[in-house]
Amino acid sequence: MFDGKLRFRVRDPAWLSSRARNAVRRPMFIGVIAACVVALAVLSLVLAPRHRRRPGPVPSTAIVKVDTLPLVQALAVSKSRVESADSALLIVRQEVRTATAKPKIDSLDPKVLRRHDSLTNVLTELQGLIGKVETAPLPTSYRALAASPALISNPQVIALLDSLREIEKEREGLGAAGGADPMFVALTSRLTEIGRSIEAVASARRDSLRSTITMITAPSQQVVEERAAAPDTMPWVAERDSALSAVSTATADVAAARRQVADNRRETEAAQEISVITAGPFAMVVAAAIFGIVFGFAGALRSEFRAPTVADGPEVERVTGARIMATVVPVPRTAELERRQANRVAPRYLDAKADSYQLAYLHVEQSVATPDIVAIIGDDADVSAIVAMNLAAIAAEDARSVLVIDAAGRSAAIRSLLPVSESGDLAEIITGRHSWVDATAHVSVGRDKLIDVVTGTRPADPAALIELLNRDEQRLGKYYDTVFVVAGLDLVPSLVNDHSVGGTVITATVGRTPLAAVVQATTPLRERARQVFGVVLWDGPPPRLAARAQRRTGGDRKERPQVAQTAPPLAPRGAT
Repeated sequence: MFDGKLRFRVRDPAWLSSRARNAVRRPMFIGVIAACVVALAVLSLVLAPRHRRRPGPVPSTAIVKVDTLPLVQALAVSKSRVESADSALLIVRQEVRTATAKPKIDSLDPKVLRRHDSLTNVLTELQGLIGKVETAPLPTSYRALAASPALISNPQVIALLDSLREIEKEREGLGAAGGADPMFVALTSRLTEIGRSIEAVASARRDSLRSTITMITAPSQQVVEERAAAPDTMPWVAERDSALSAVSTATADVAAARRQVADNRRETEAAQEISVITAGPFAMVVAAAIFGIVFGFAGALRSEFRAPTVADGPEVERVTGARIMATVVPVPRTAELERRQANRVAPRYLDAKADSYQLAYLHVEQSVATPDIVAIIGDDADVSAIVAMNLAAIAAEDARSVLVIDAAGRSAAIRSLLPVSESGDLAEIITGRHSWVDATAHVSVGRDKLIDVVTGTRPADPAALIELLNRDEQRLGKYYDTVFVVAGLDLVPSLVNDHSVGGTVITATVGRTPLAAVVQATTPLRERARQVFGVVLWDGPPPRLAARAQRRTGGDRKERPQVAQTAPPLAPRGAT
């Protein structure tokens, strides 16, 4: 499914279903395209001419369907007969010249001579019947031709003869007044086509008999020297004239059929111009909306094919090789949690009791004994902040001292999750204008449980941040059991060449995070043997914490009390 050039290939139906699910997760894109299509439909209705031509009577001229394929085939057969006759006539004339100069005769075997005479008789009778059909193309002539000894055993001729009889019965059923009936005309045309098909088979059989007779009369024994009569060219001249007559007739029939087809086309176009079929405006708008949804889904699916995004956990594990730590699905709070005031005022994204966050924390806790620094990175900094704050709350419940460092510049998002008081900026710590004590704020996450938070108003430089962590690693280790660093995917190059970060957690949003971004984040870390705890999937709409932070209410709440900050910053482990 994925190769080294970050191109995705269709290999199984699961890949297609994943792309379709992700395309459905873009309702805004699909809705915009559907709205544009509906707007174009409404505009076309408004700008359409109001004075349209009313439906008129349908032309009464009957359209006779004509099939030109049999006629073209008959013309091709006739041309082939002409070419064969010309070739045979040329050969016979050459033989006449040779016989005139030095005549020769063959000494034939009596059995071969009897077979030659028999075939000659059959050919003569067949030639006469074909000439009768050409001069008088009537059903009786076609039946007589089909009943000849040369054709009576041919399955194709038998089938055509049966069809000829059935059509004759149908035409006779129309009576004597059927000459002006279109059905009688169509049956007569069909009768003529079948007769020509029988004539074509008879011509092919005649050519075959002539070839056989020619092969029989070839010299088979020693040629004796004596004068003989010159070959007769008249049969081939007659055959050529007959073929030329058939070509002329077939050409005229094809021209007449094509004129009929052209007339039918003109009649159909005139009928379409006269009969105006319109639909109601409401039906057109509904159809435009349906087509708009289809086009929107097709556009979203094409975008998903060009740049596939994360669909589910198995796909991420199959593509990146990293395990799925947990899948977070935002759900409403239960009635039991709403009984406490602290839970009622808390934002709905902060839920340390959720099984998904508990499972993710177990992965981090069991990967190494005491992870000092854990980087939580992703393409959506709000999701990374939510995961980091929930893991920090769980660690605090586990009696660990925790520090959360906001290196993604999402201080407003962090404050929307918990009532973090205004403090120093992370950039000031990196530049040395403030210390950790000045920039650290304490936040209550439960009964007597605190975590320390260092926020930032803009993204920190990855190299400077890693240099700061390397410099103060021992100092931070004295006061904290776990340090969570929230950053973007641009921190990966710095993590590859650094040993101070104990492990990395990657966050991804289903239907939004590109698979290529996850692969580009995990591949260099795994190649340099860096600890990758796994991937946390966010299966829900983007949190948009920055917009919620403007209200300072923690999400959908209208009021939330500010929690007093009473504990001193950077308290040593075990201090009260």
